[in-house]
Amino acid sequence: MSIQAQIEEKRTKILMYEKHQTRVSREINEIQVHLQDETEYLADRLSELKHALFLLTDIPPAIDGKDDRRRLSQQGQRPLTEKECLLLEKKRITVGKLFILTNRFLGPLRLFEIRTLRQDILREWMLACRDMEREIARLEHFHGSDLQRQLRMDLAQKEREFQQREEKMALLRIEMTSLQSQLAHP
Repeated sequence: MSIQAQIEEKRTKILMYEKHQTRVSREINEIQVHLQDETEYLADRLSELKHALFLLTDIPPAIDGKDDRRRLSQQGQRPLTEKECLLLEKKRITVGKLFILTNRFLGPLRLFEIRTLRQDILREWMLACRDMEREIARLEHFHGSDLQRQLRMDLAQKEREFQQREEKMALLRIEMTSLQSQLAHP
């Protein structure tokens, strides 16, 4: 095979490698974008949870009748829960409830229901705070989902492939230069 044919063969291989490098480079960029999106999603989720926890701890449930007004005024920041609405419903005084309150046997029963409901509301609030704190701690120490791990492995594999092709292209260029110098100086 002549030197000129060898040079053309090397050029063809380099062109094939360059096309392959372009495709691999595009794939690397797509994987990086996907990985960045996944990371941003987790960061946004963590930020949302921290904000929700701040609101939850900053606006605790009412502990007594006087505190109910404060809680009602803050419902725009943190909406009332179902049980808090039920509590307000039970506290509304109607003619029938007025009769129950004046009855010395039924009055304490109604107060007991309200007290029990307040305790349930407080317990649910504490559980919600604890669950949210656990979720935040889990996300802060989260090392990535299966998807993220797979994306990182794919990215590493594509980068290795890219690097190997670069090295092969460099060797082909050196061989081509050597052949060209042989052709120039017979």
